[in-house]
Amino acid sequence: MSVGSEVDLLTDTPRSFHQASRVAEATPPDQPLPPGRSFHELRDVDLRRLLYALREDTRIQEYAERGLGRLLDHDARHGTDLLTTLRHYLDVAGNKTSAARRGGLSRETFYQRLRTIERLLDCDLESGEQRTALHVALMALDVLRTG
Repeated sequence: MSVGSEVDLLTDTPRSFHQASRVAEATPPDQPLPPGRSFHELRDVDLRRLLYALREDTRIQEYAERGLGRLLDHDARHGTDLLTTLRHYLDVAGNKTSAARRGGLSRETFYQRLRTIERLLDCDLESGEQRTALHVALMALDVLRTG
């Protein structure tokens, strides 16, 4: 169940219904309910759920492909899993030590993979803006694969 914001005036009801509809669009069927609630509401719609709501928009697909396509192609052609390396790195906000540990890799191997990712994607993983863009592309890819 999805709800919109509380209203005091009957004239505000359409806005609340519209919000509830947007929440429903952004809620995957298997999305668990928030603790202590029997409904989803607008504040639950985070970036991943926004991307889920927009998953049929070809611009989301194009964004994911543009951001990660060369990396996905490389992984497919060479049997590597650089996408997972990138995921570990982005999930810990660029902390290389934590990311290497998550991936069960030596720091040297991890750094080498990051350099390969930067070369393939023609990006600077030290740039917060570029890391954010890649993280959004990765989230979009996840949504497209599961949506």
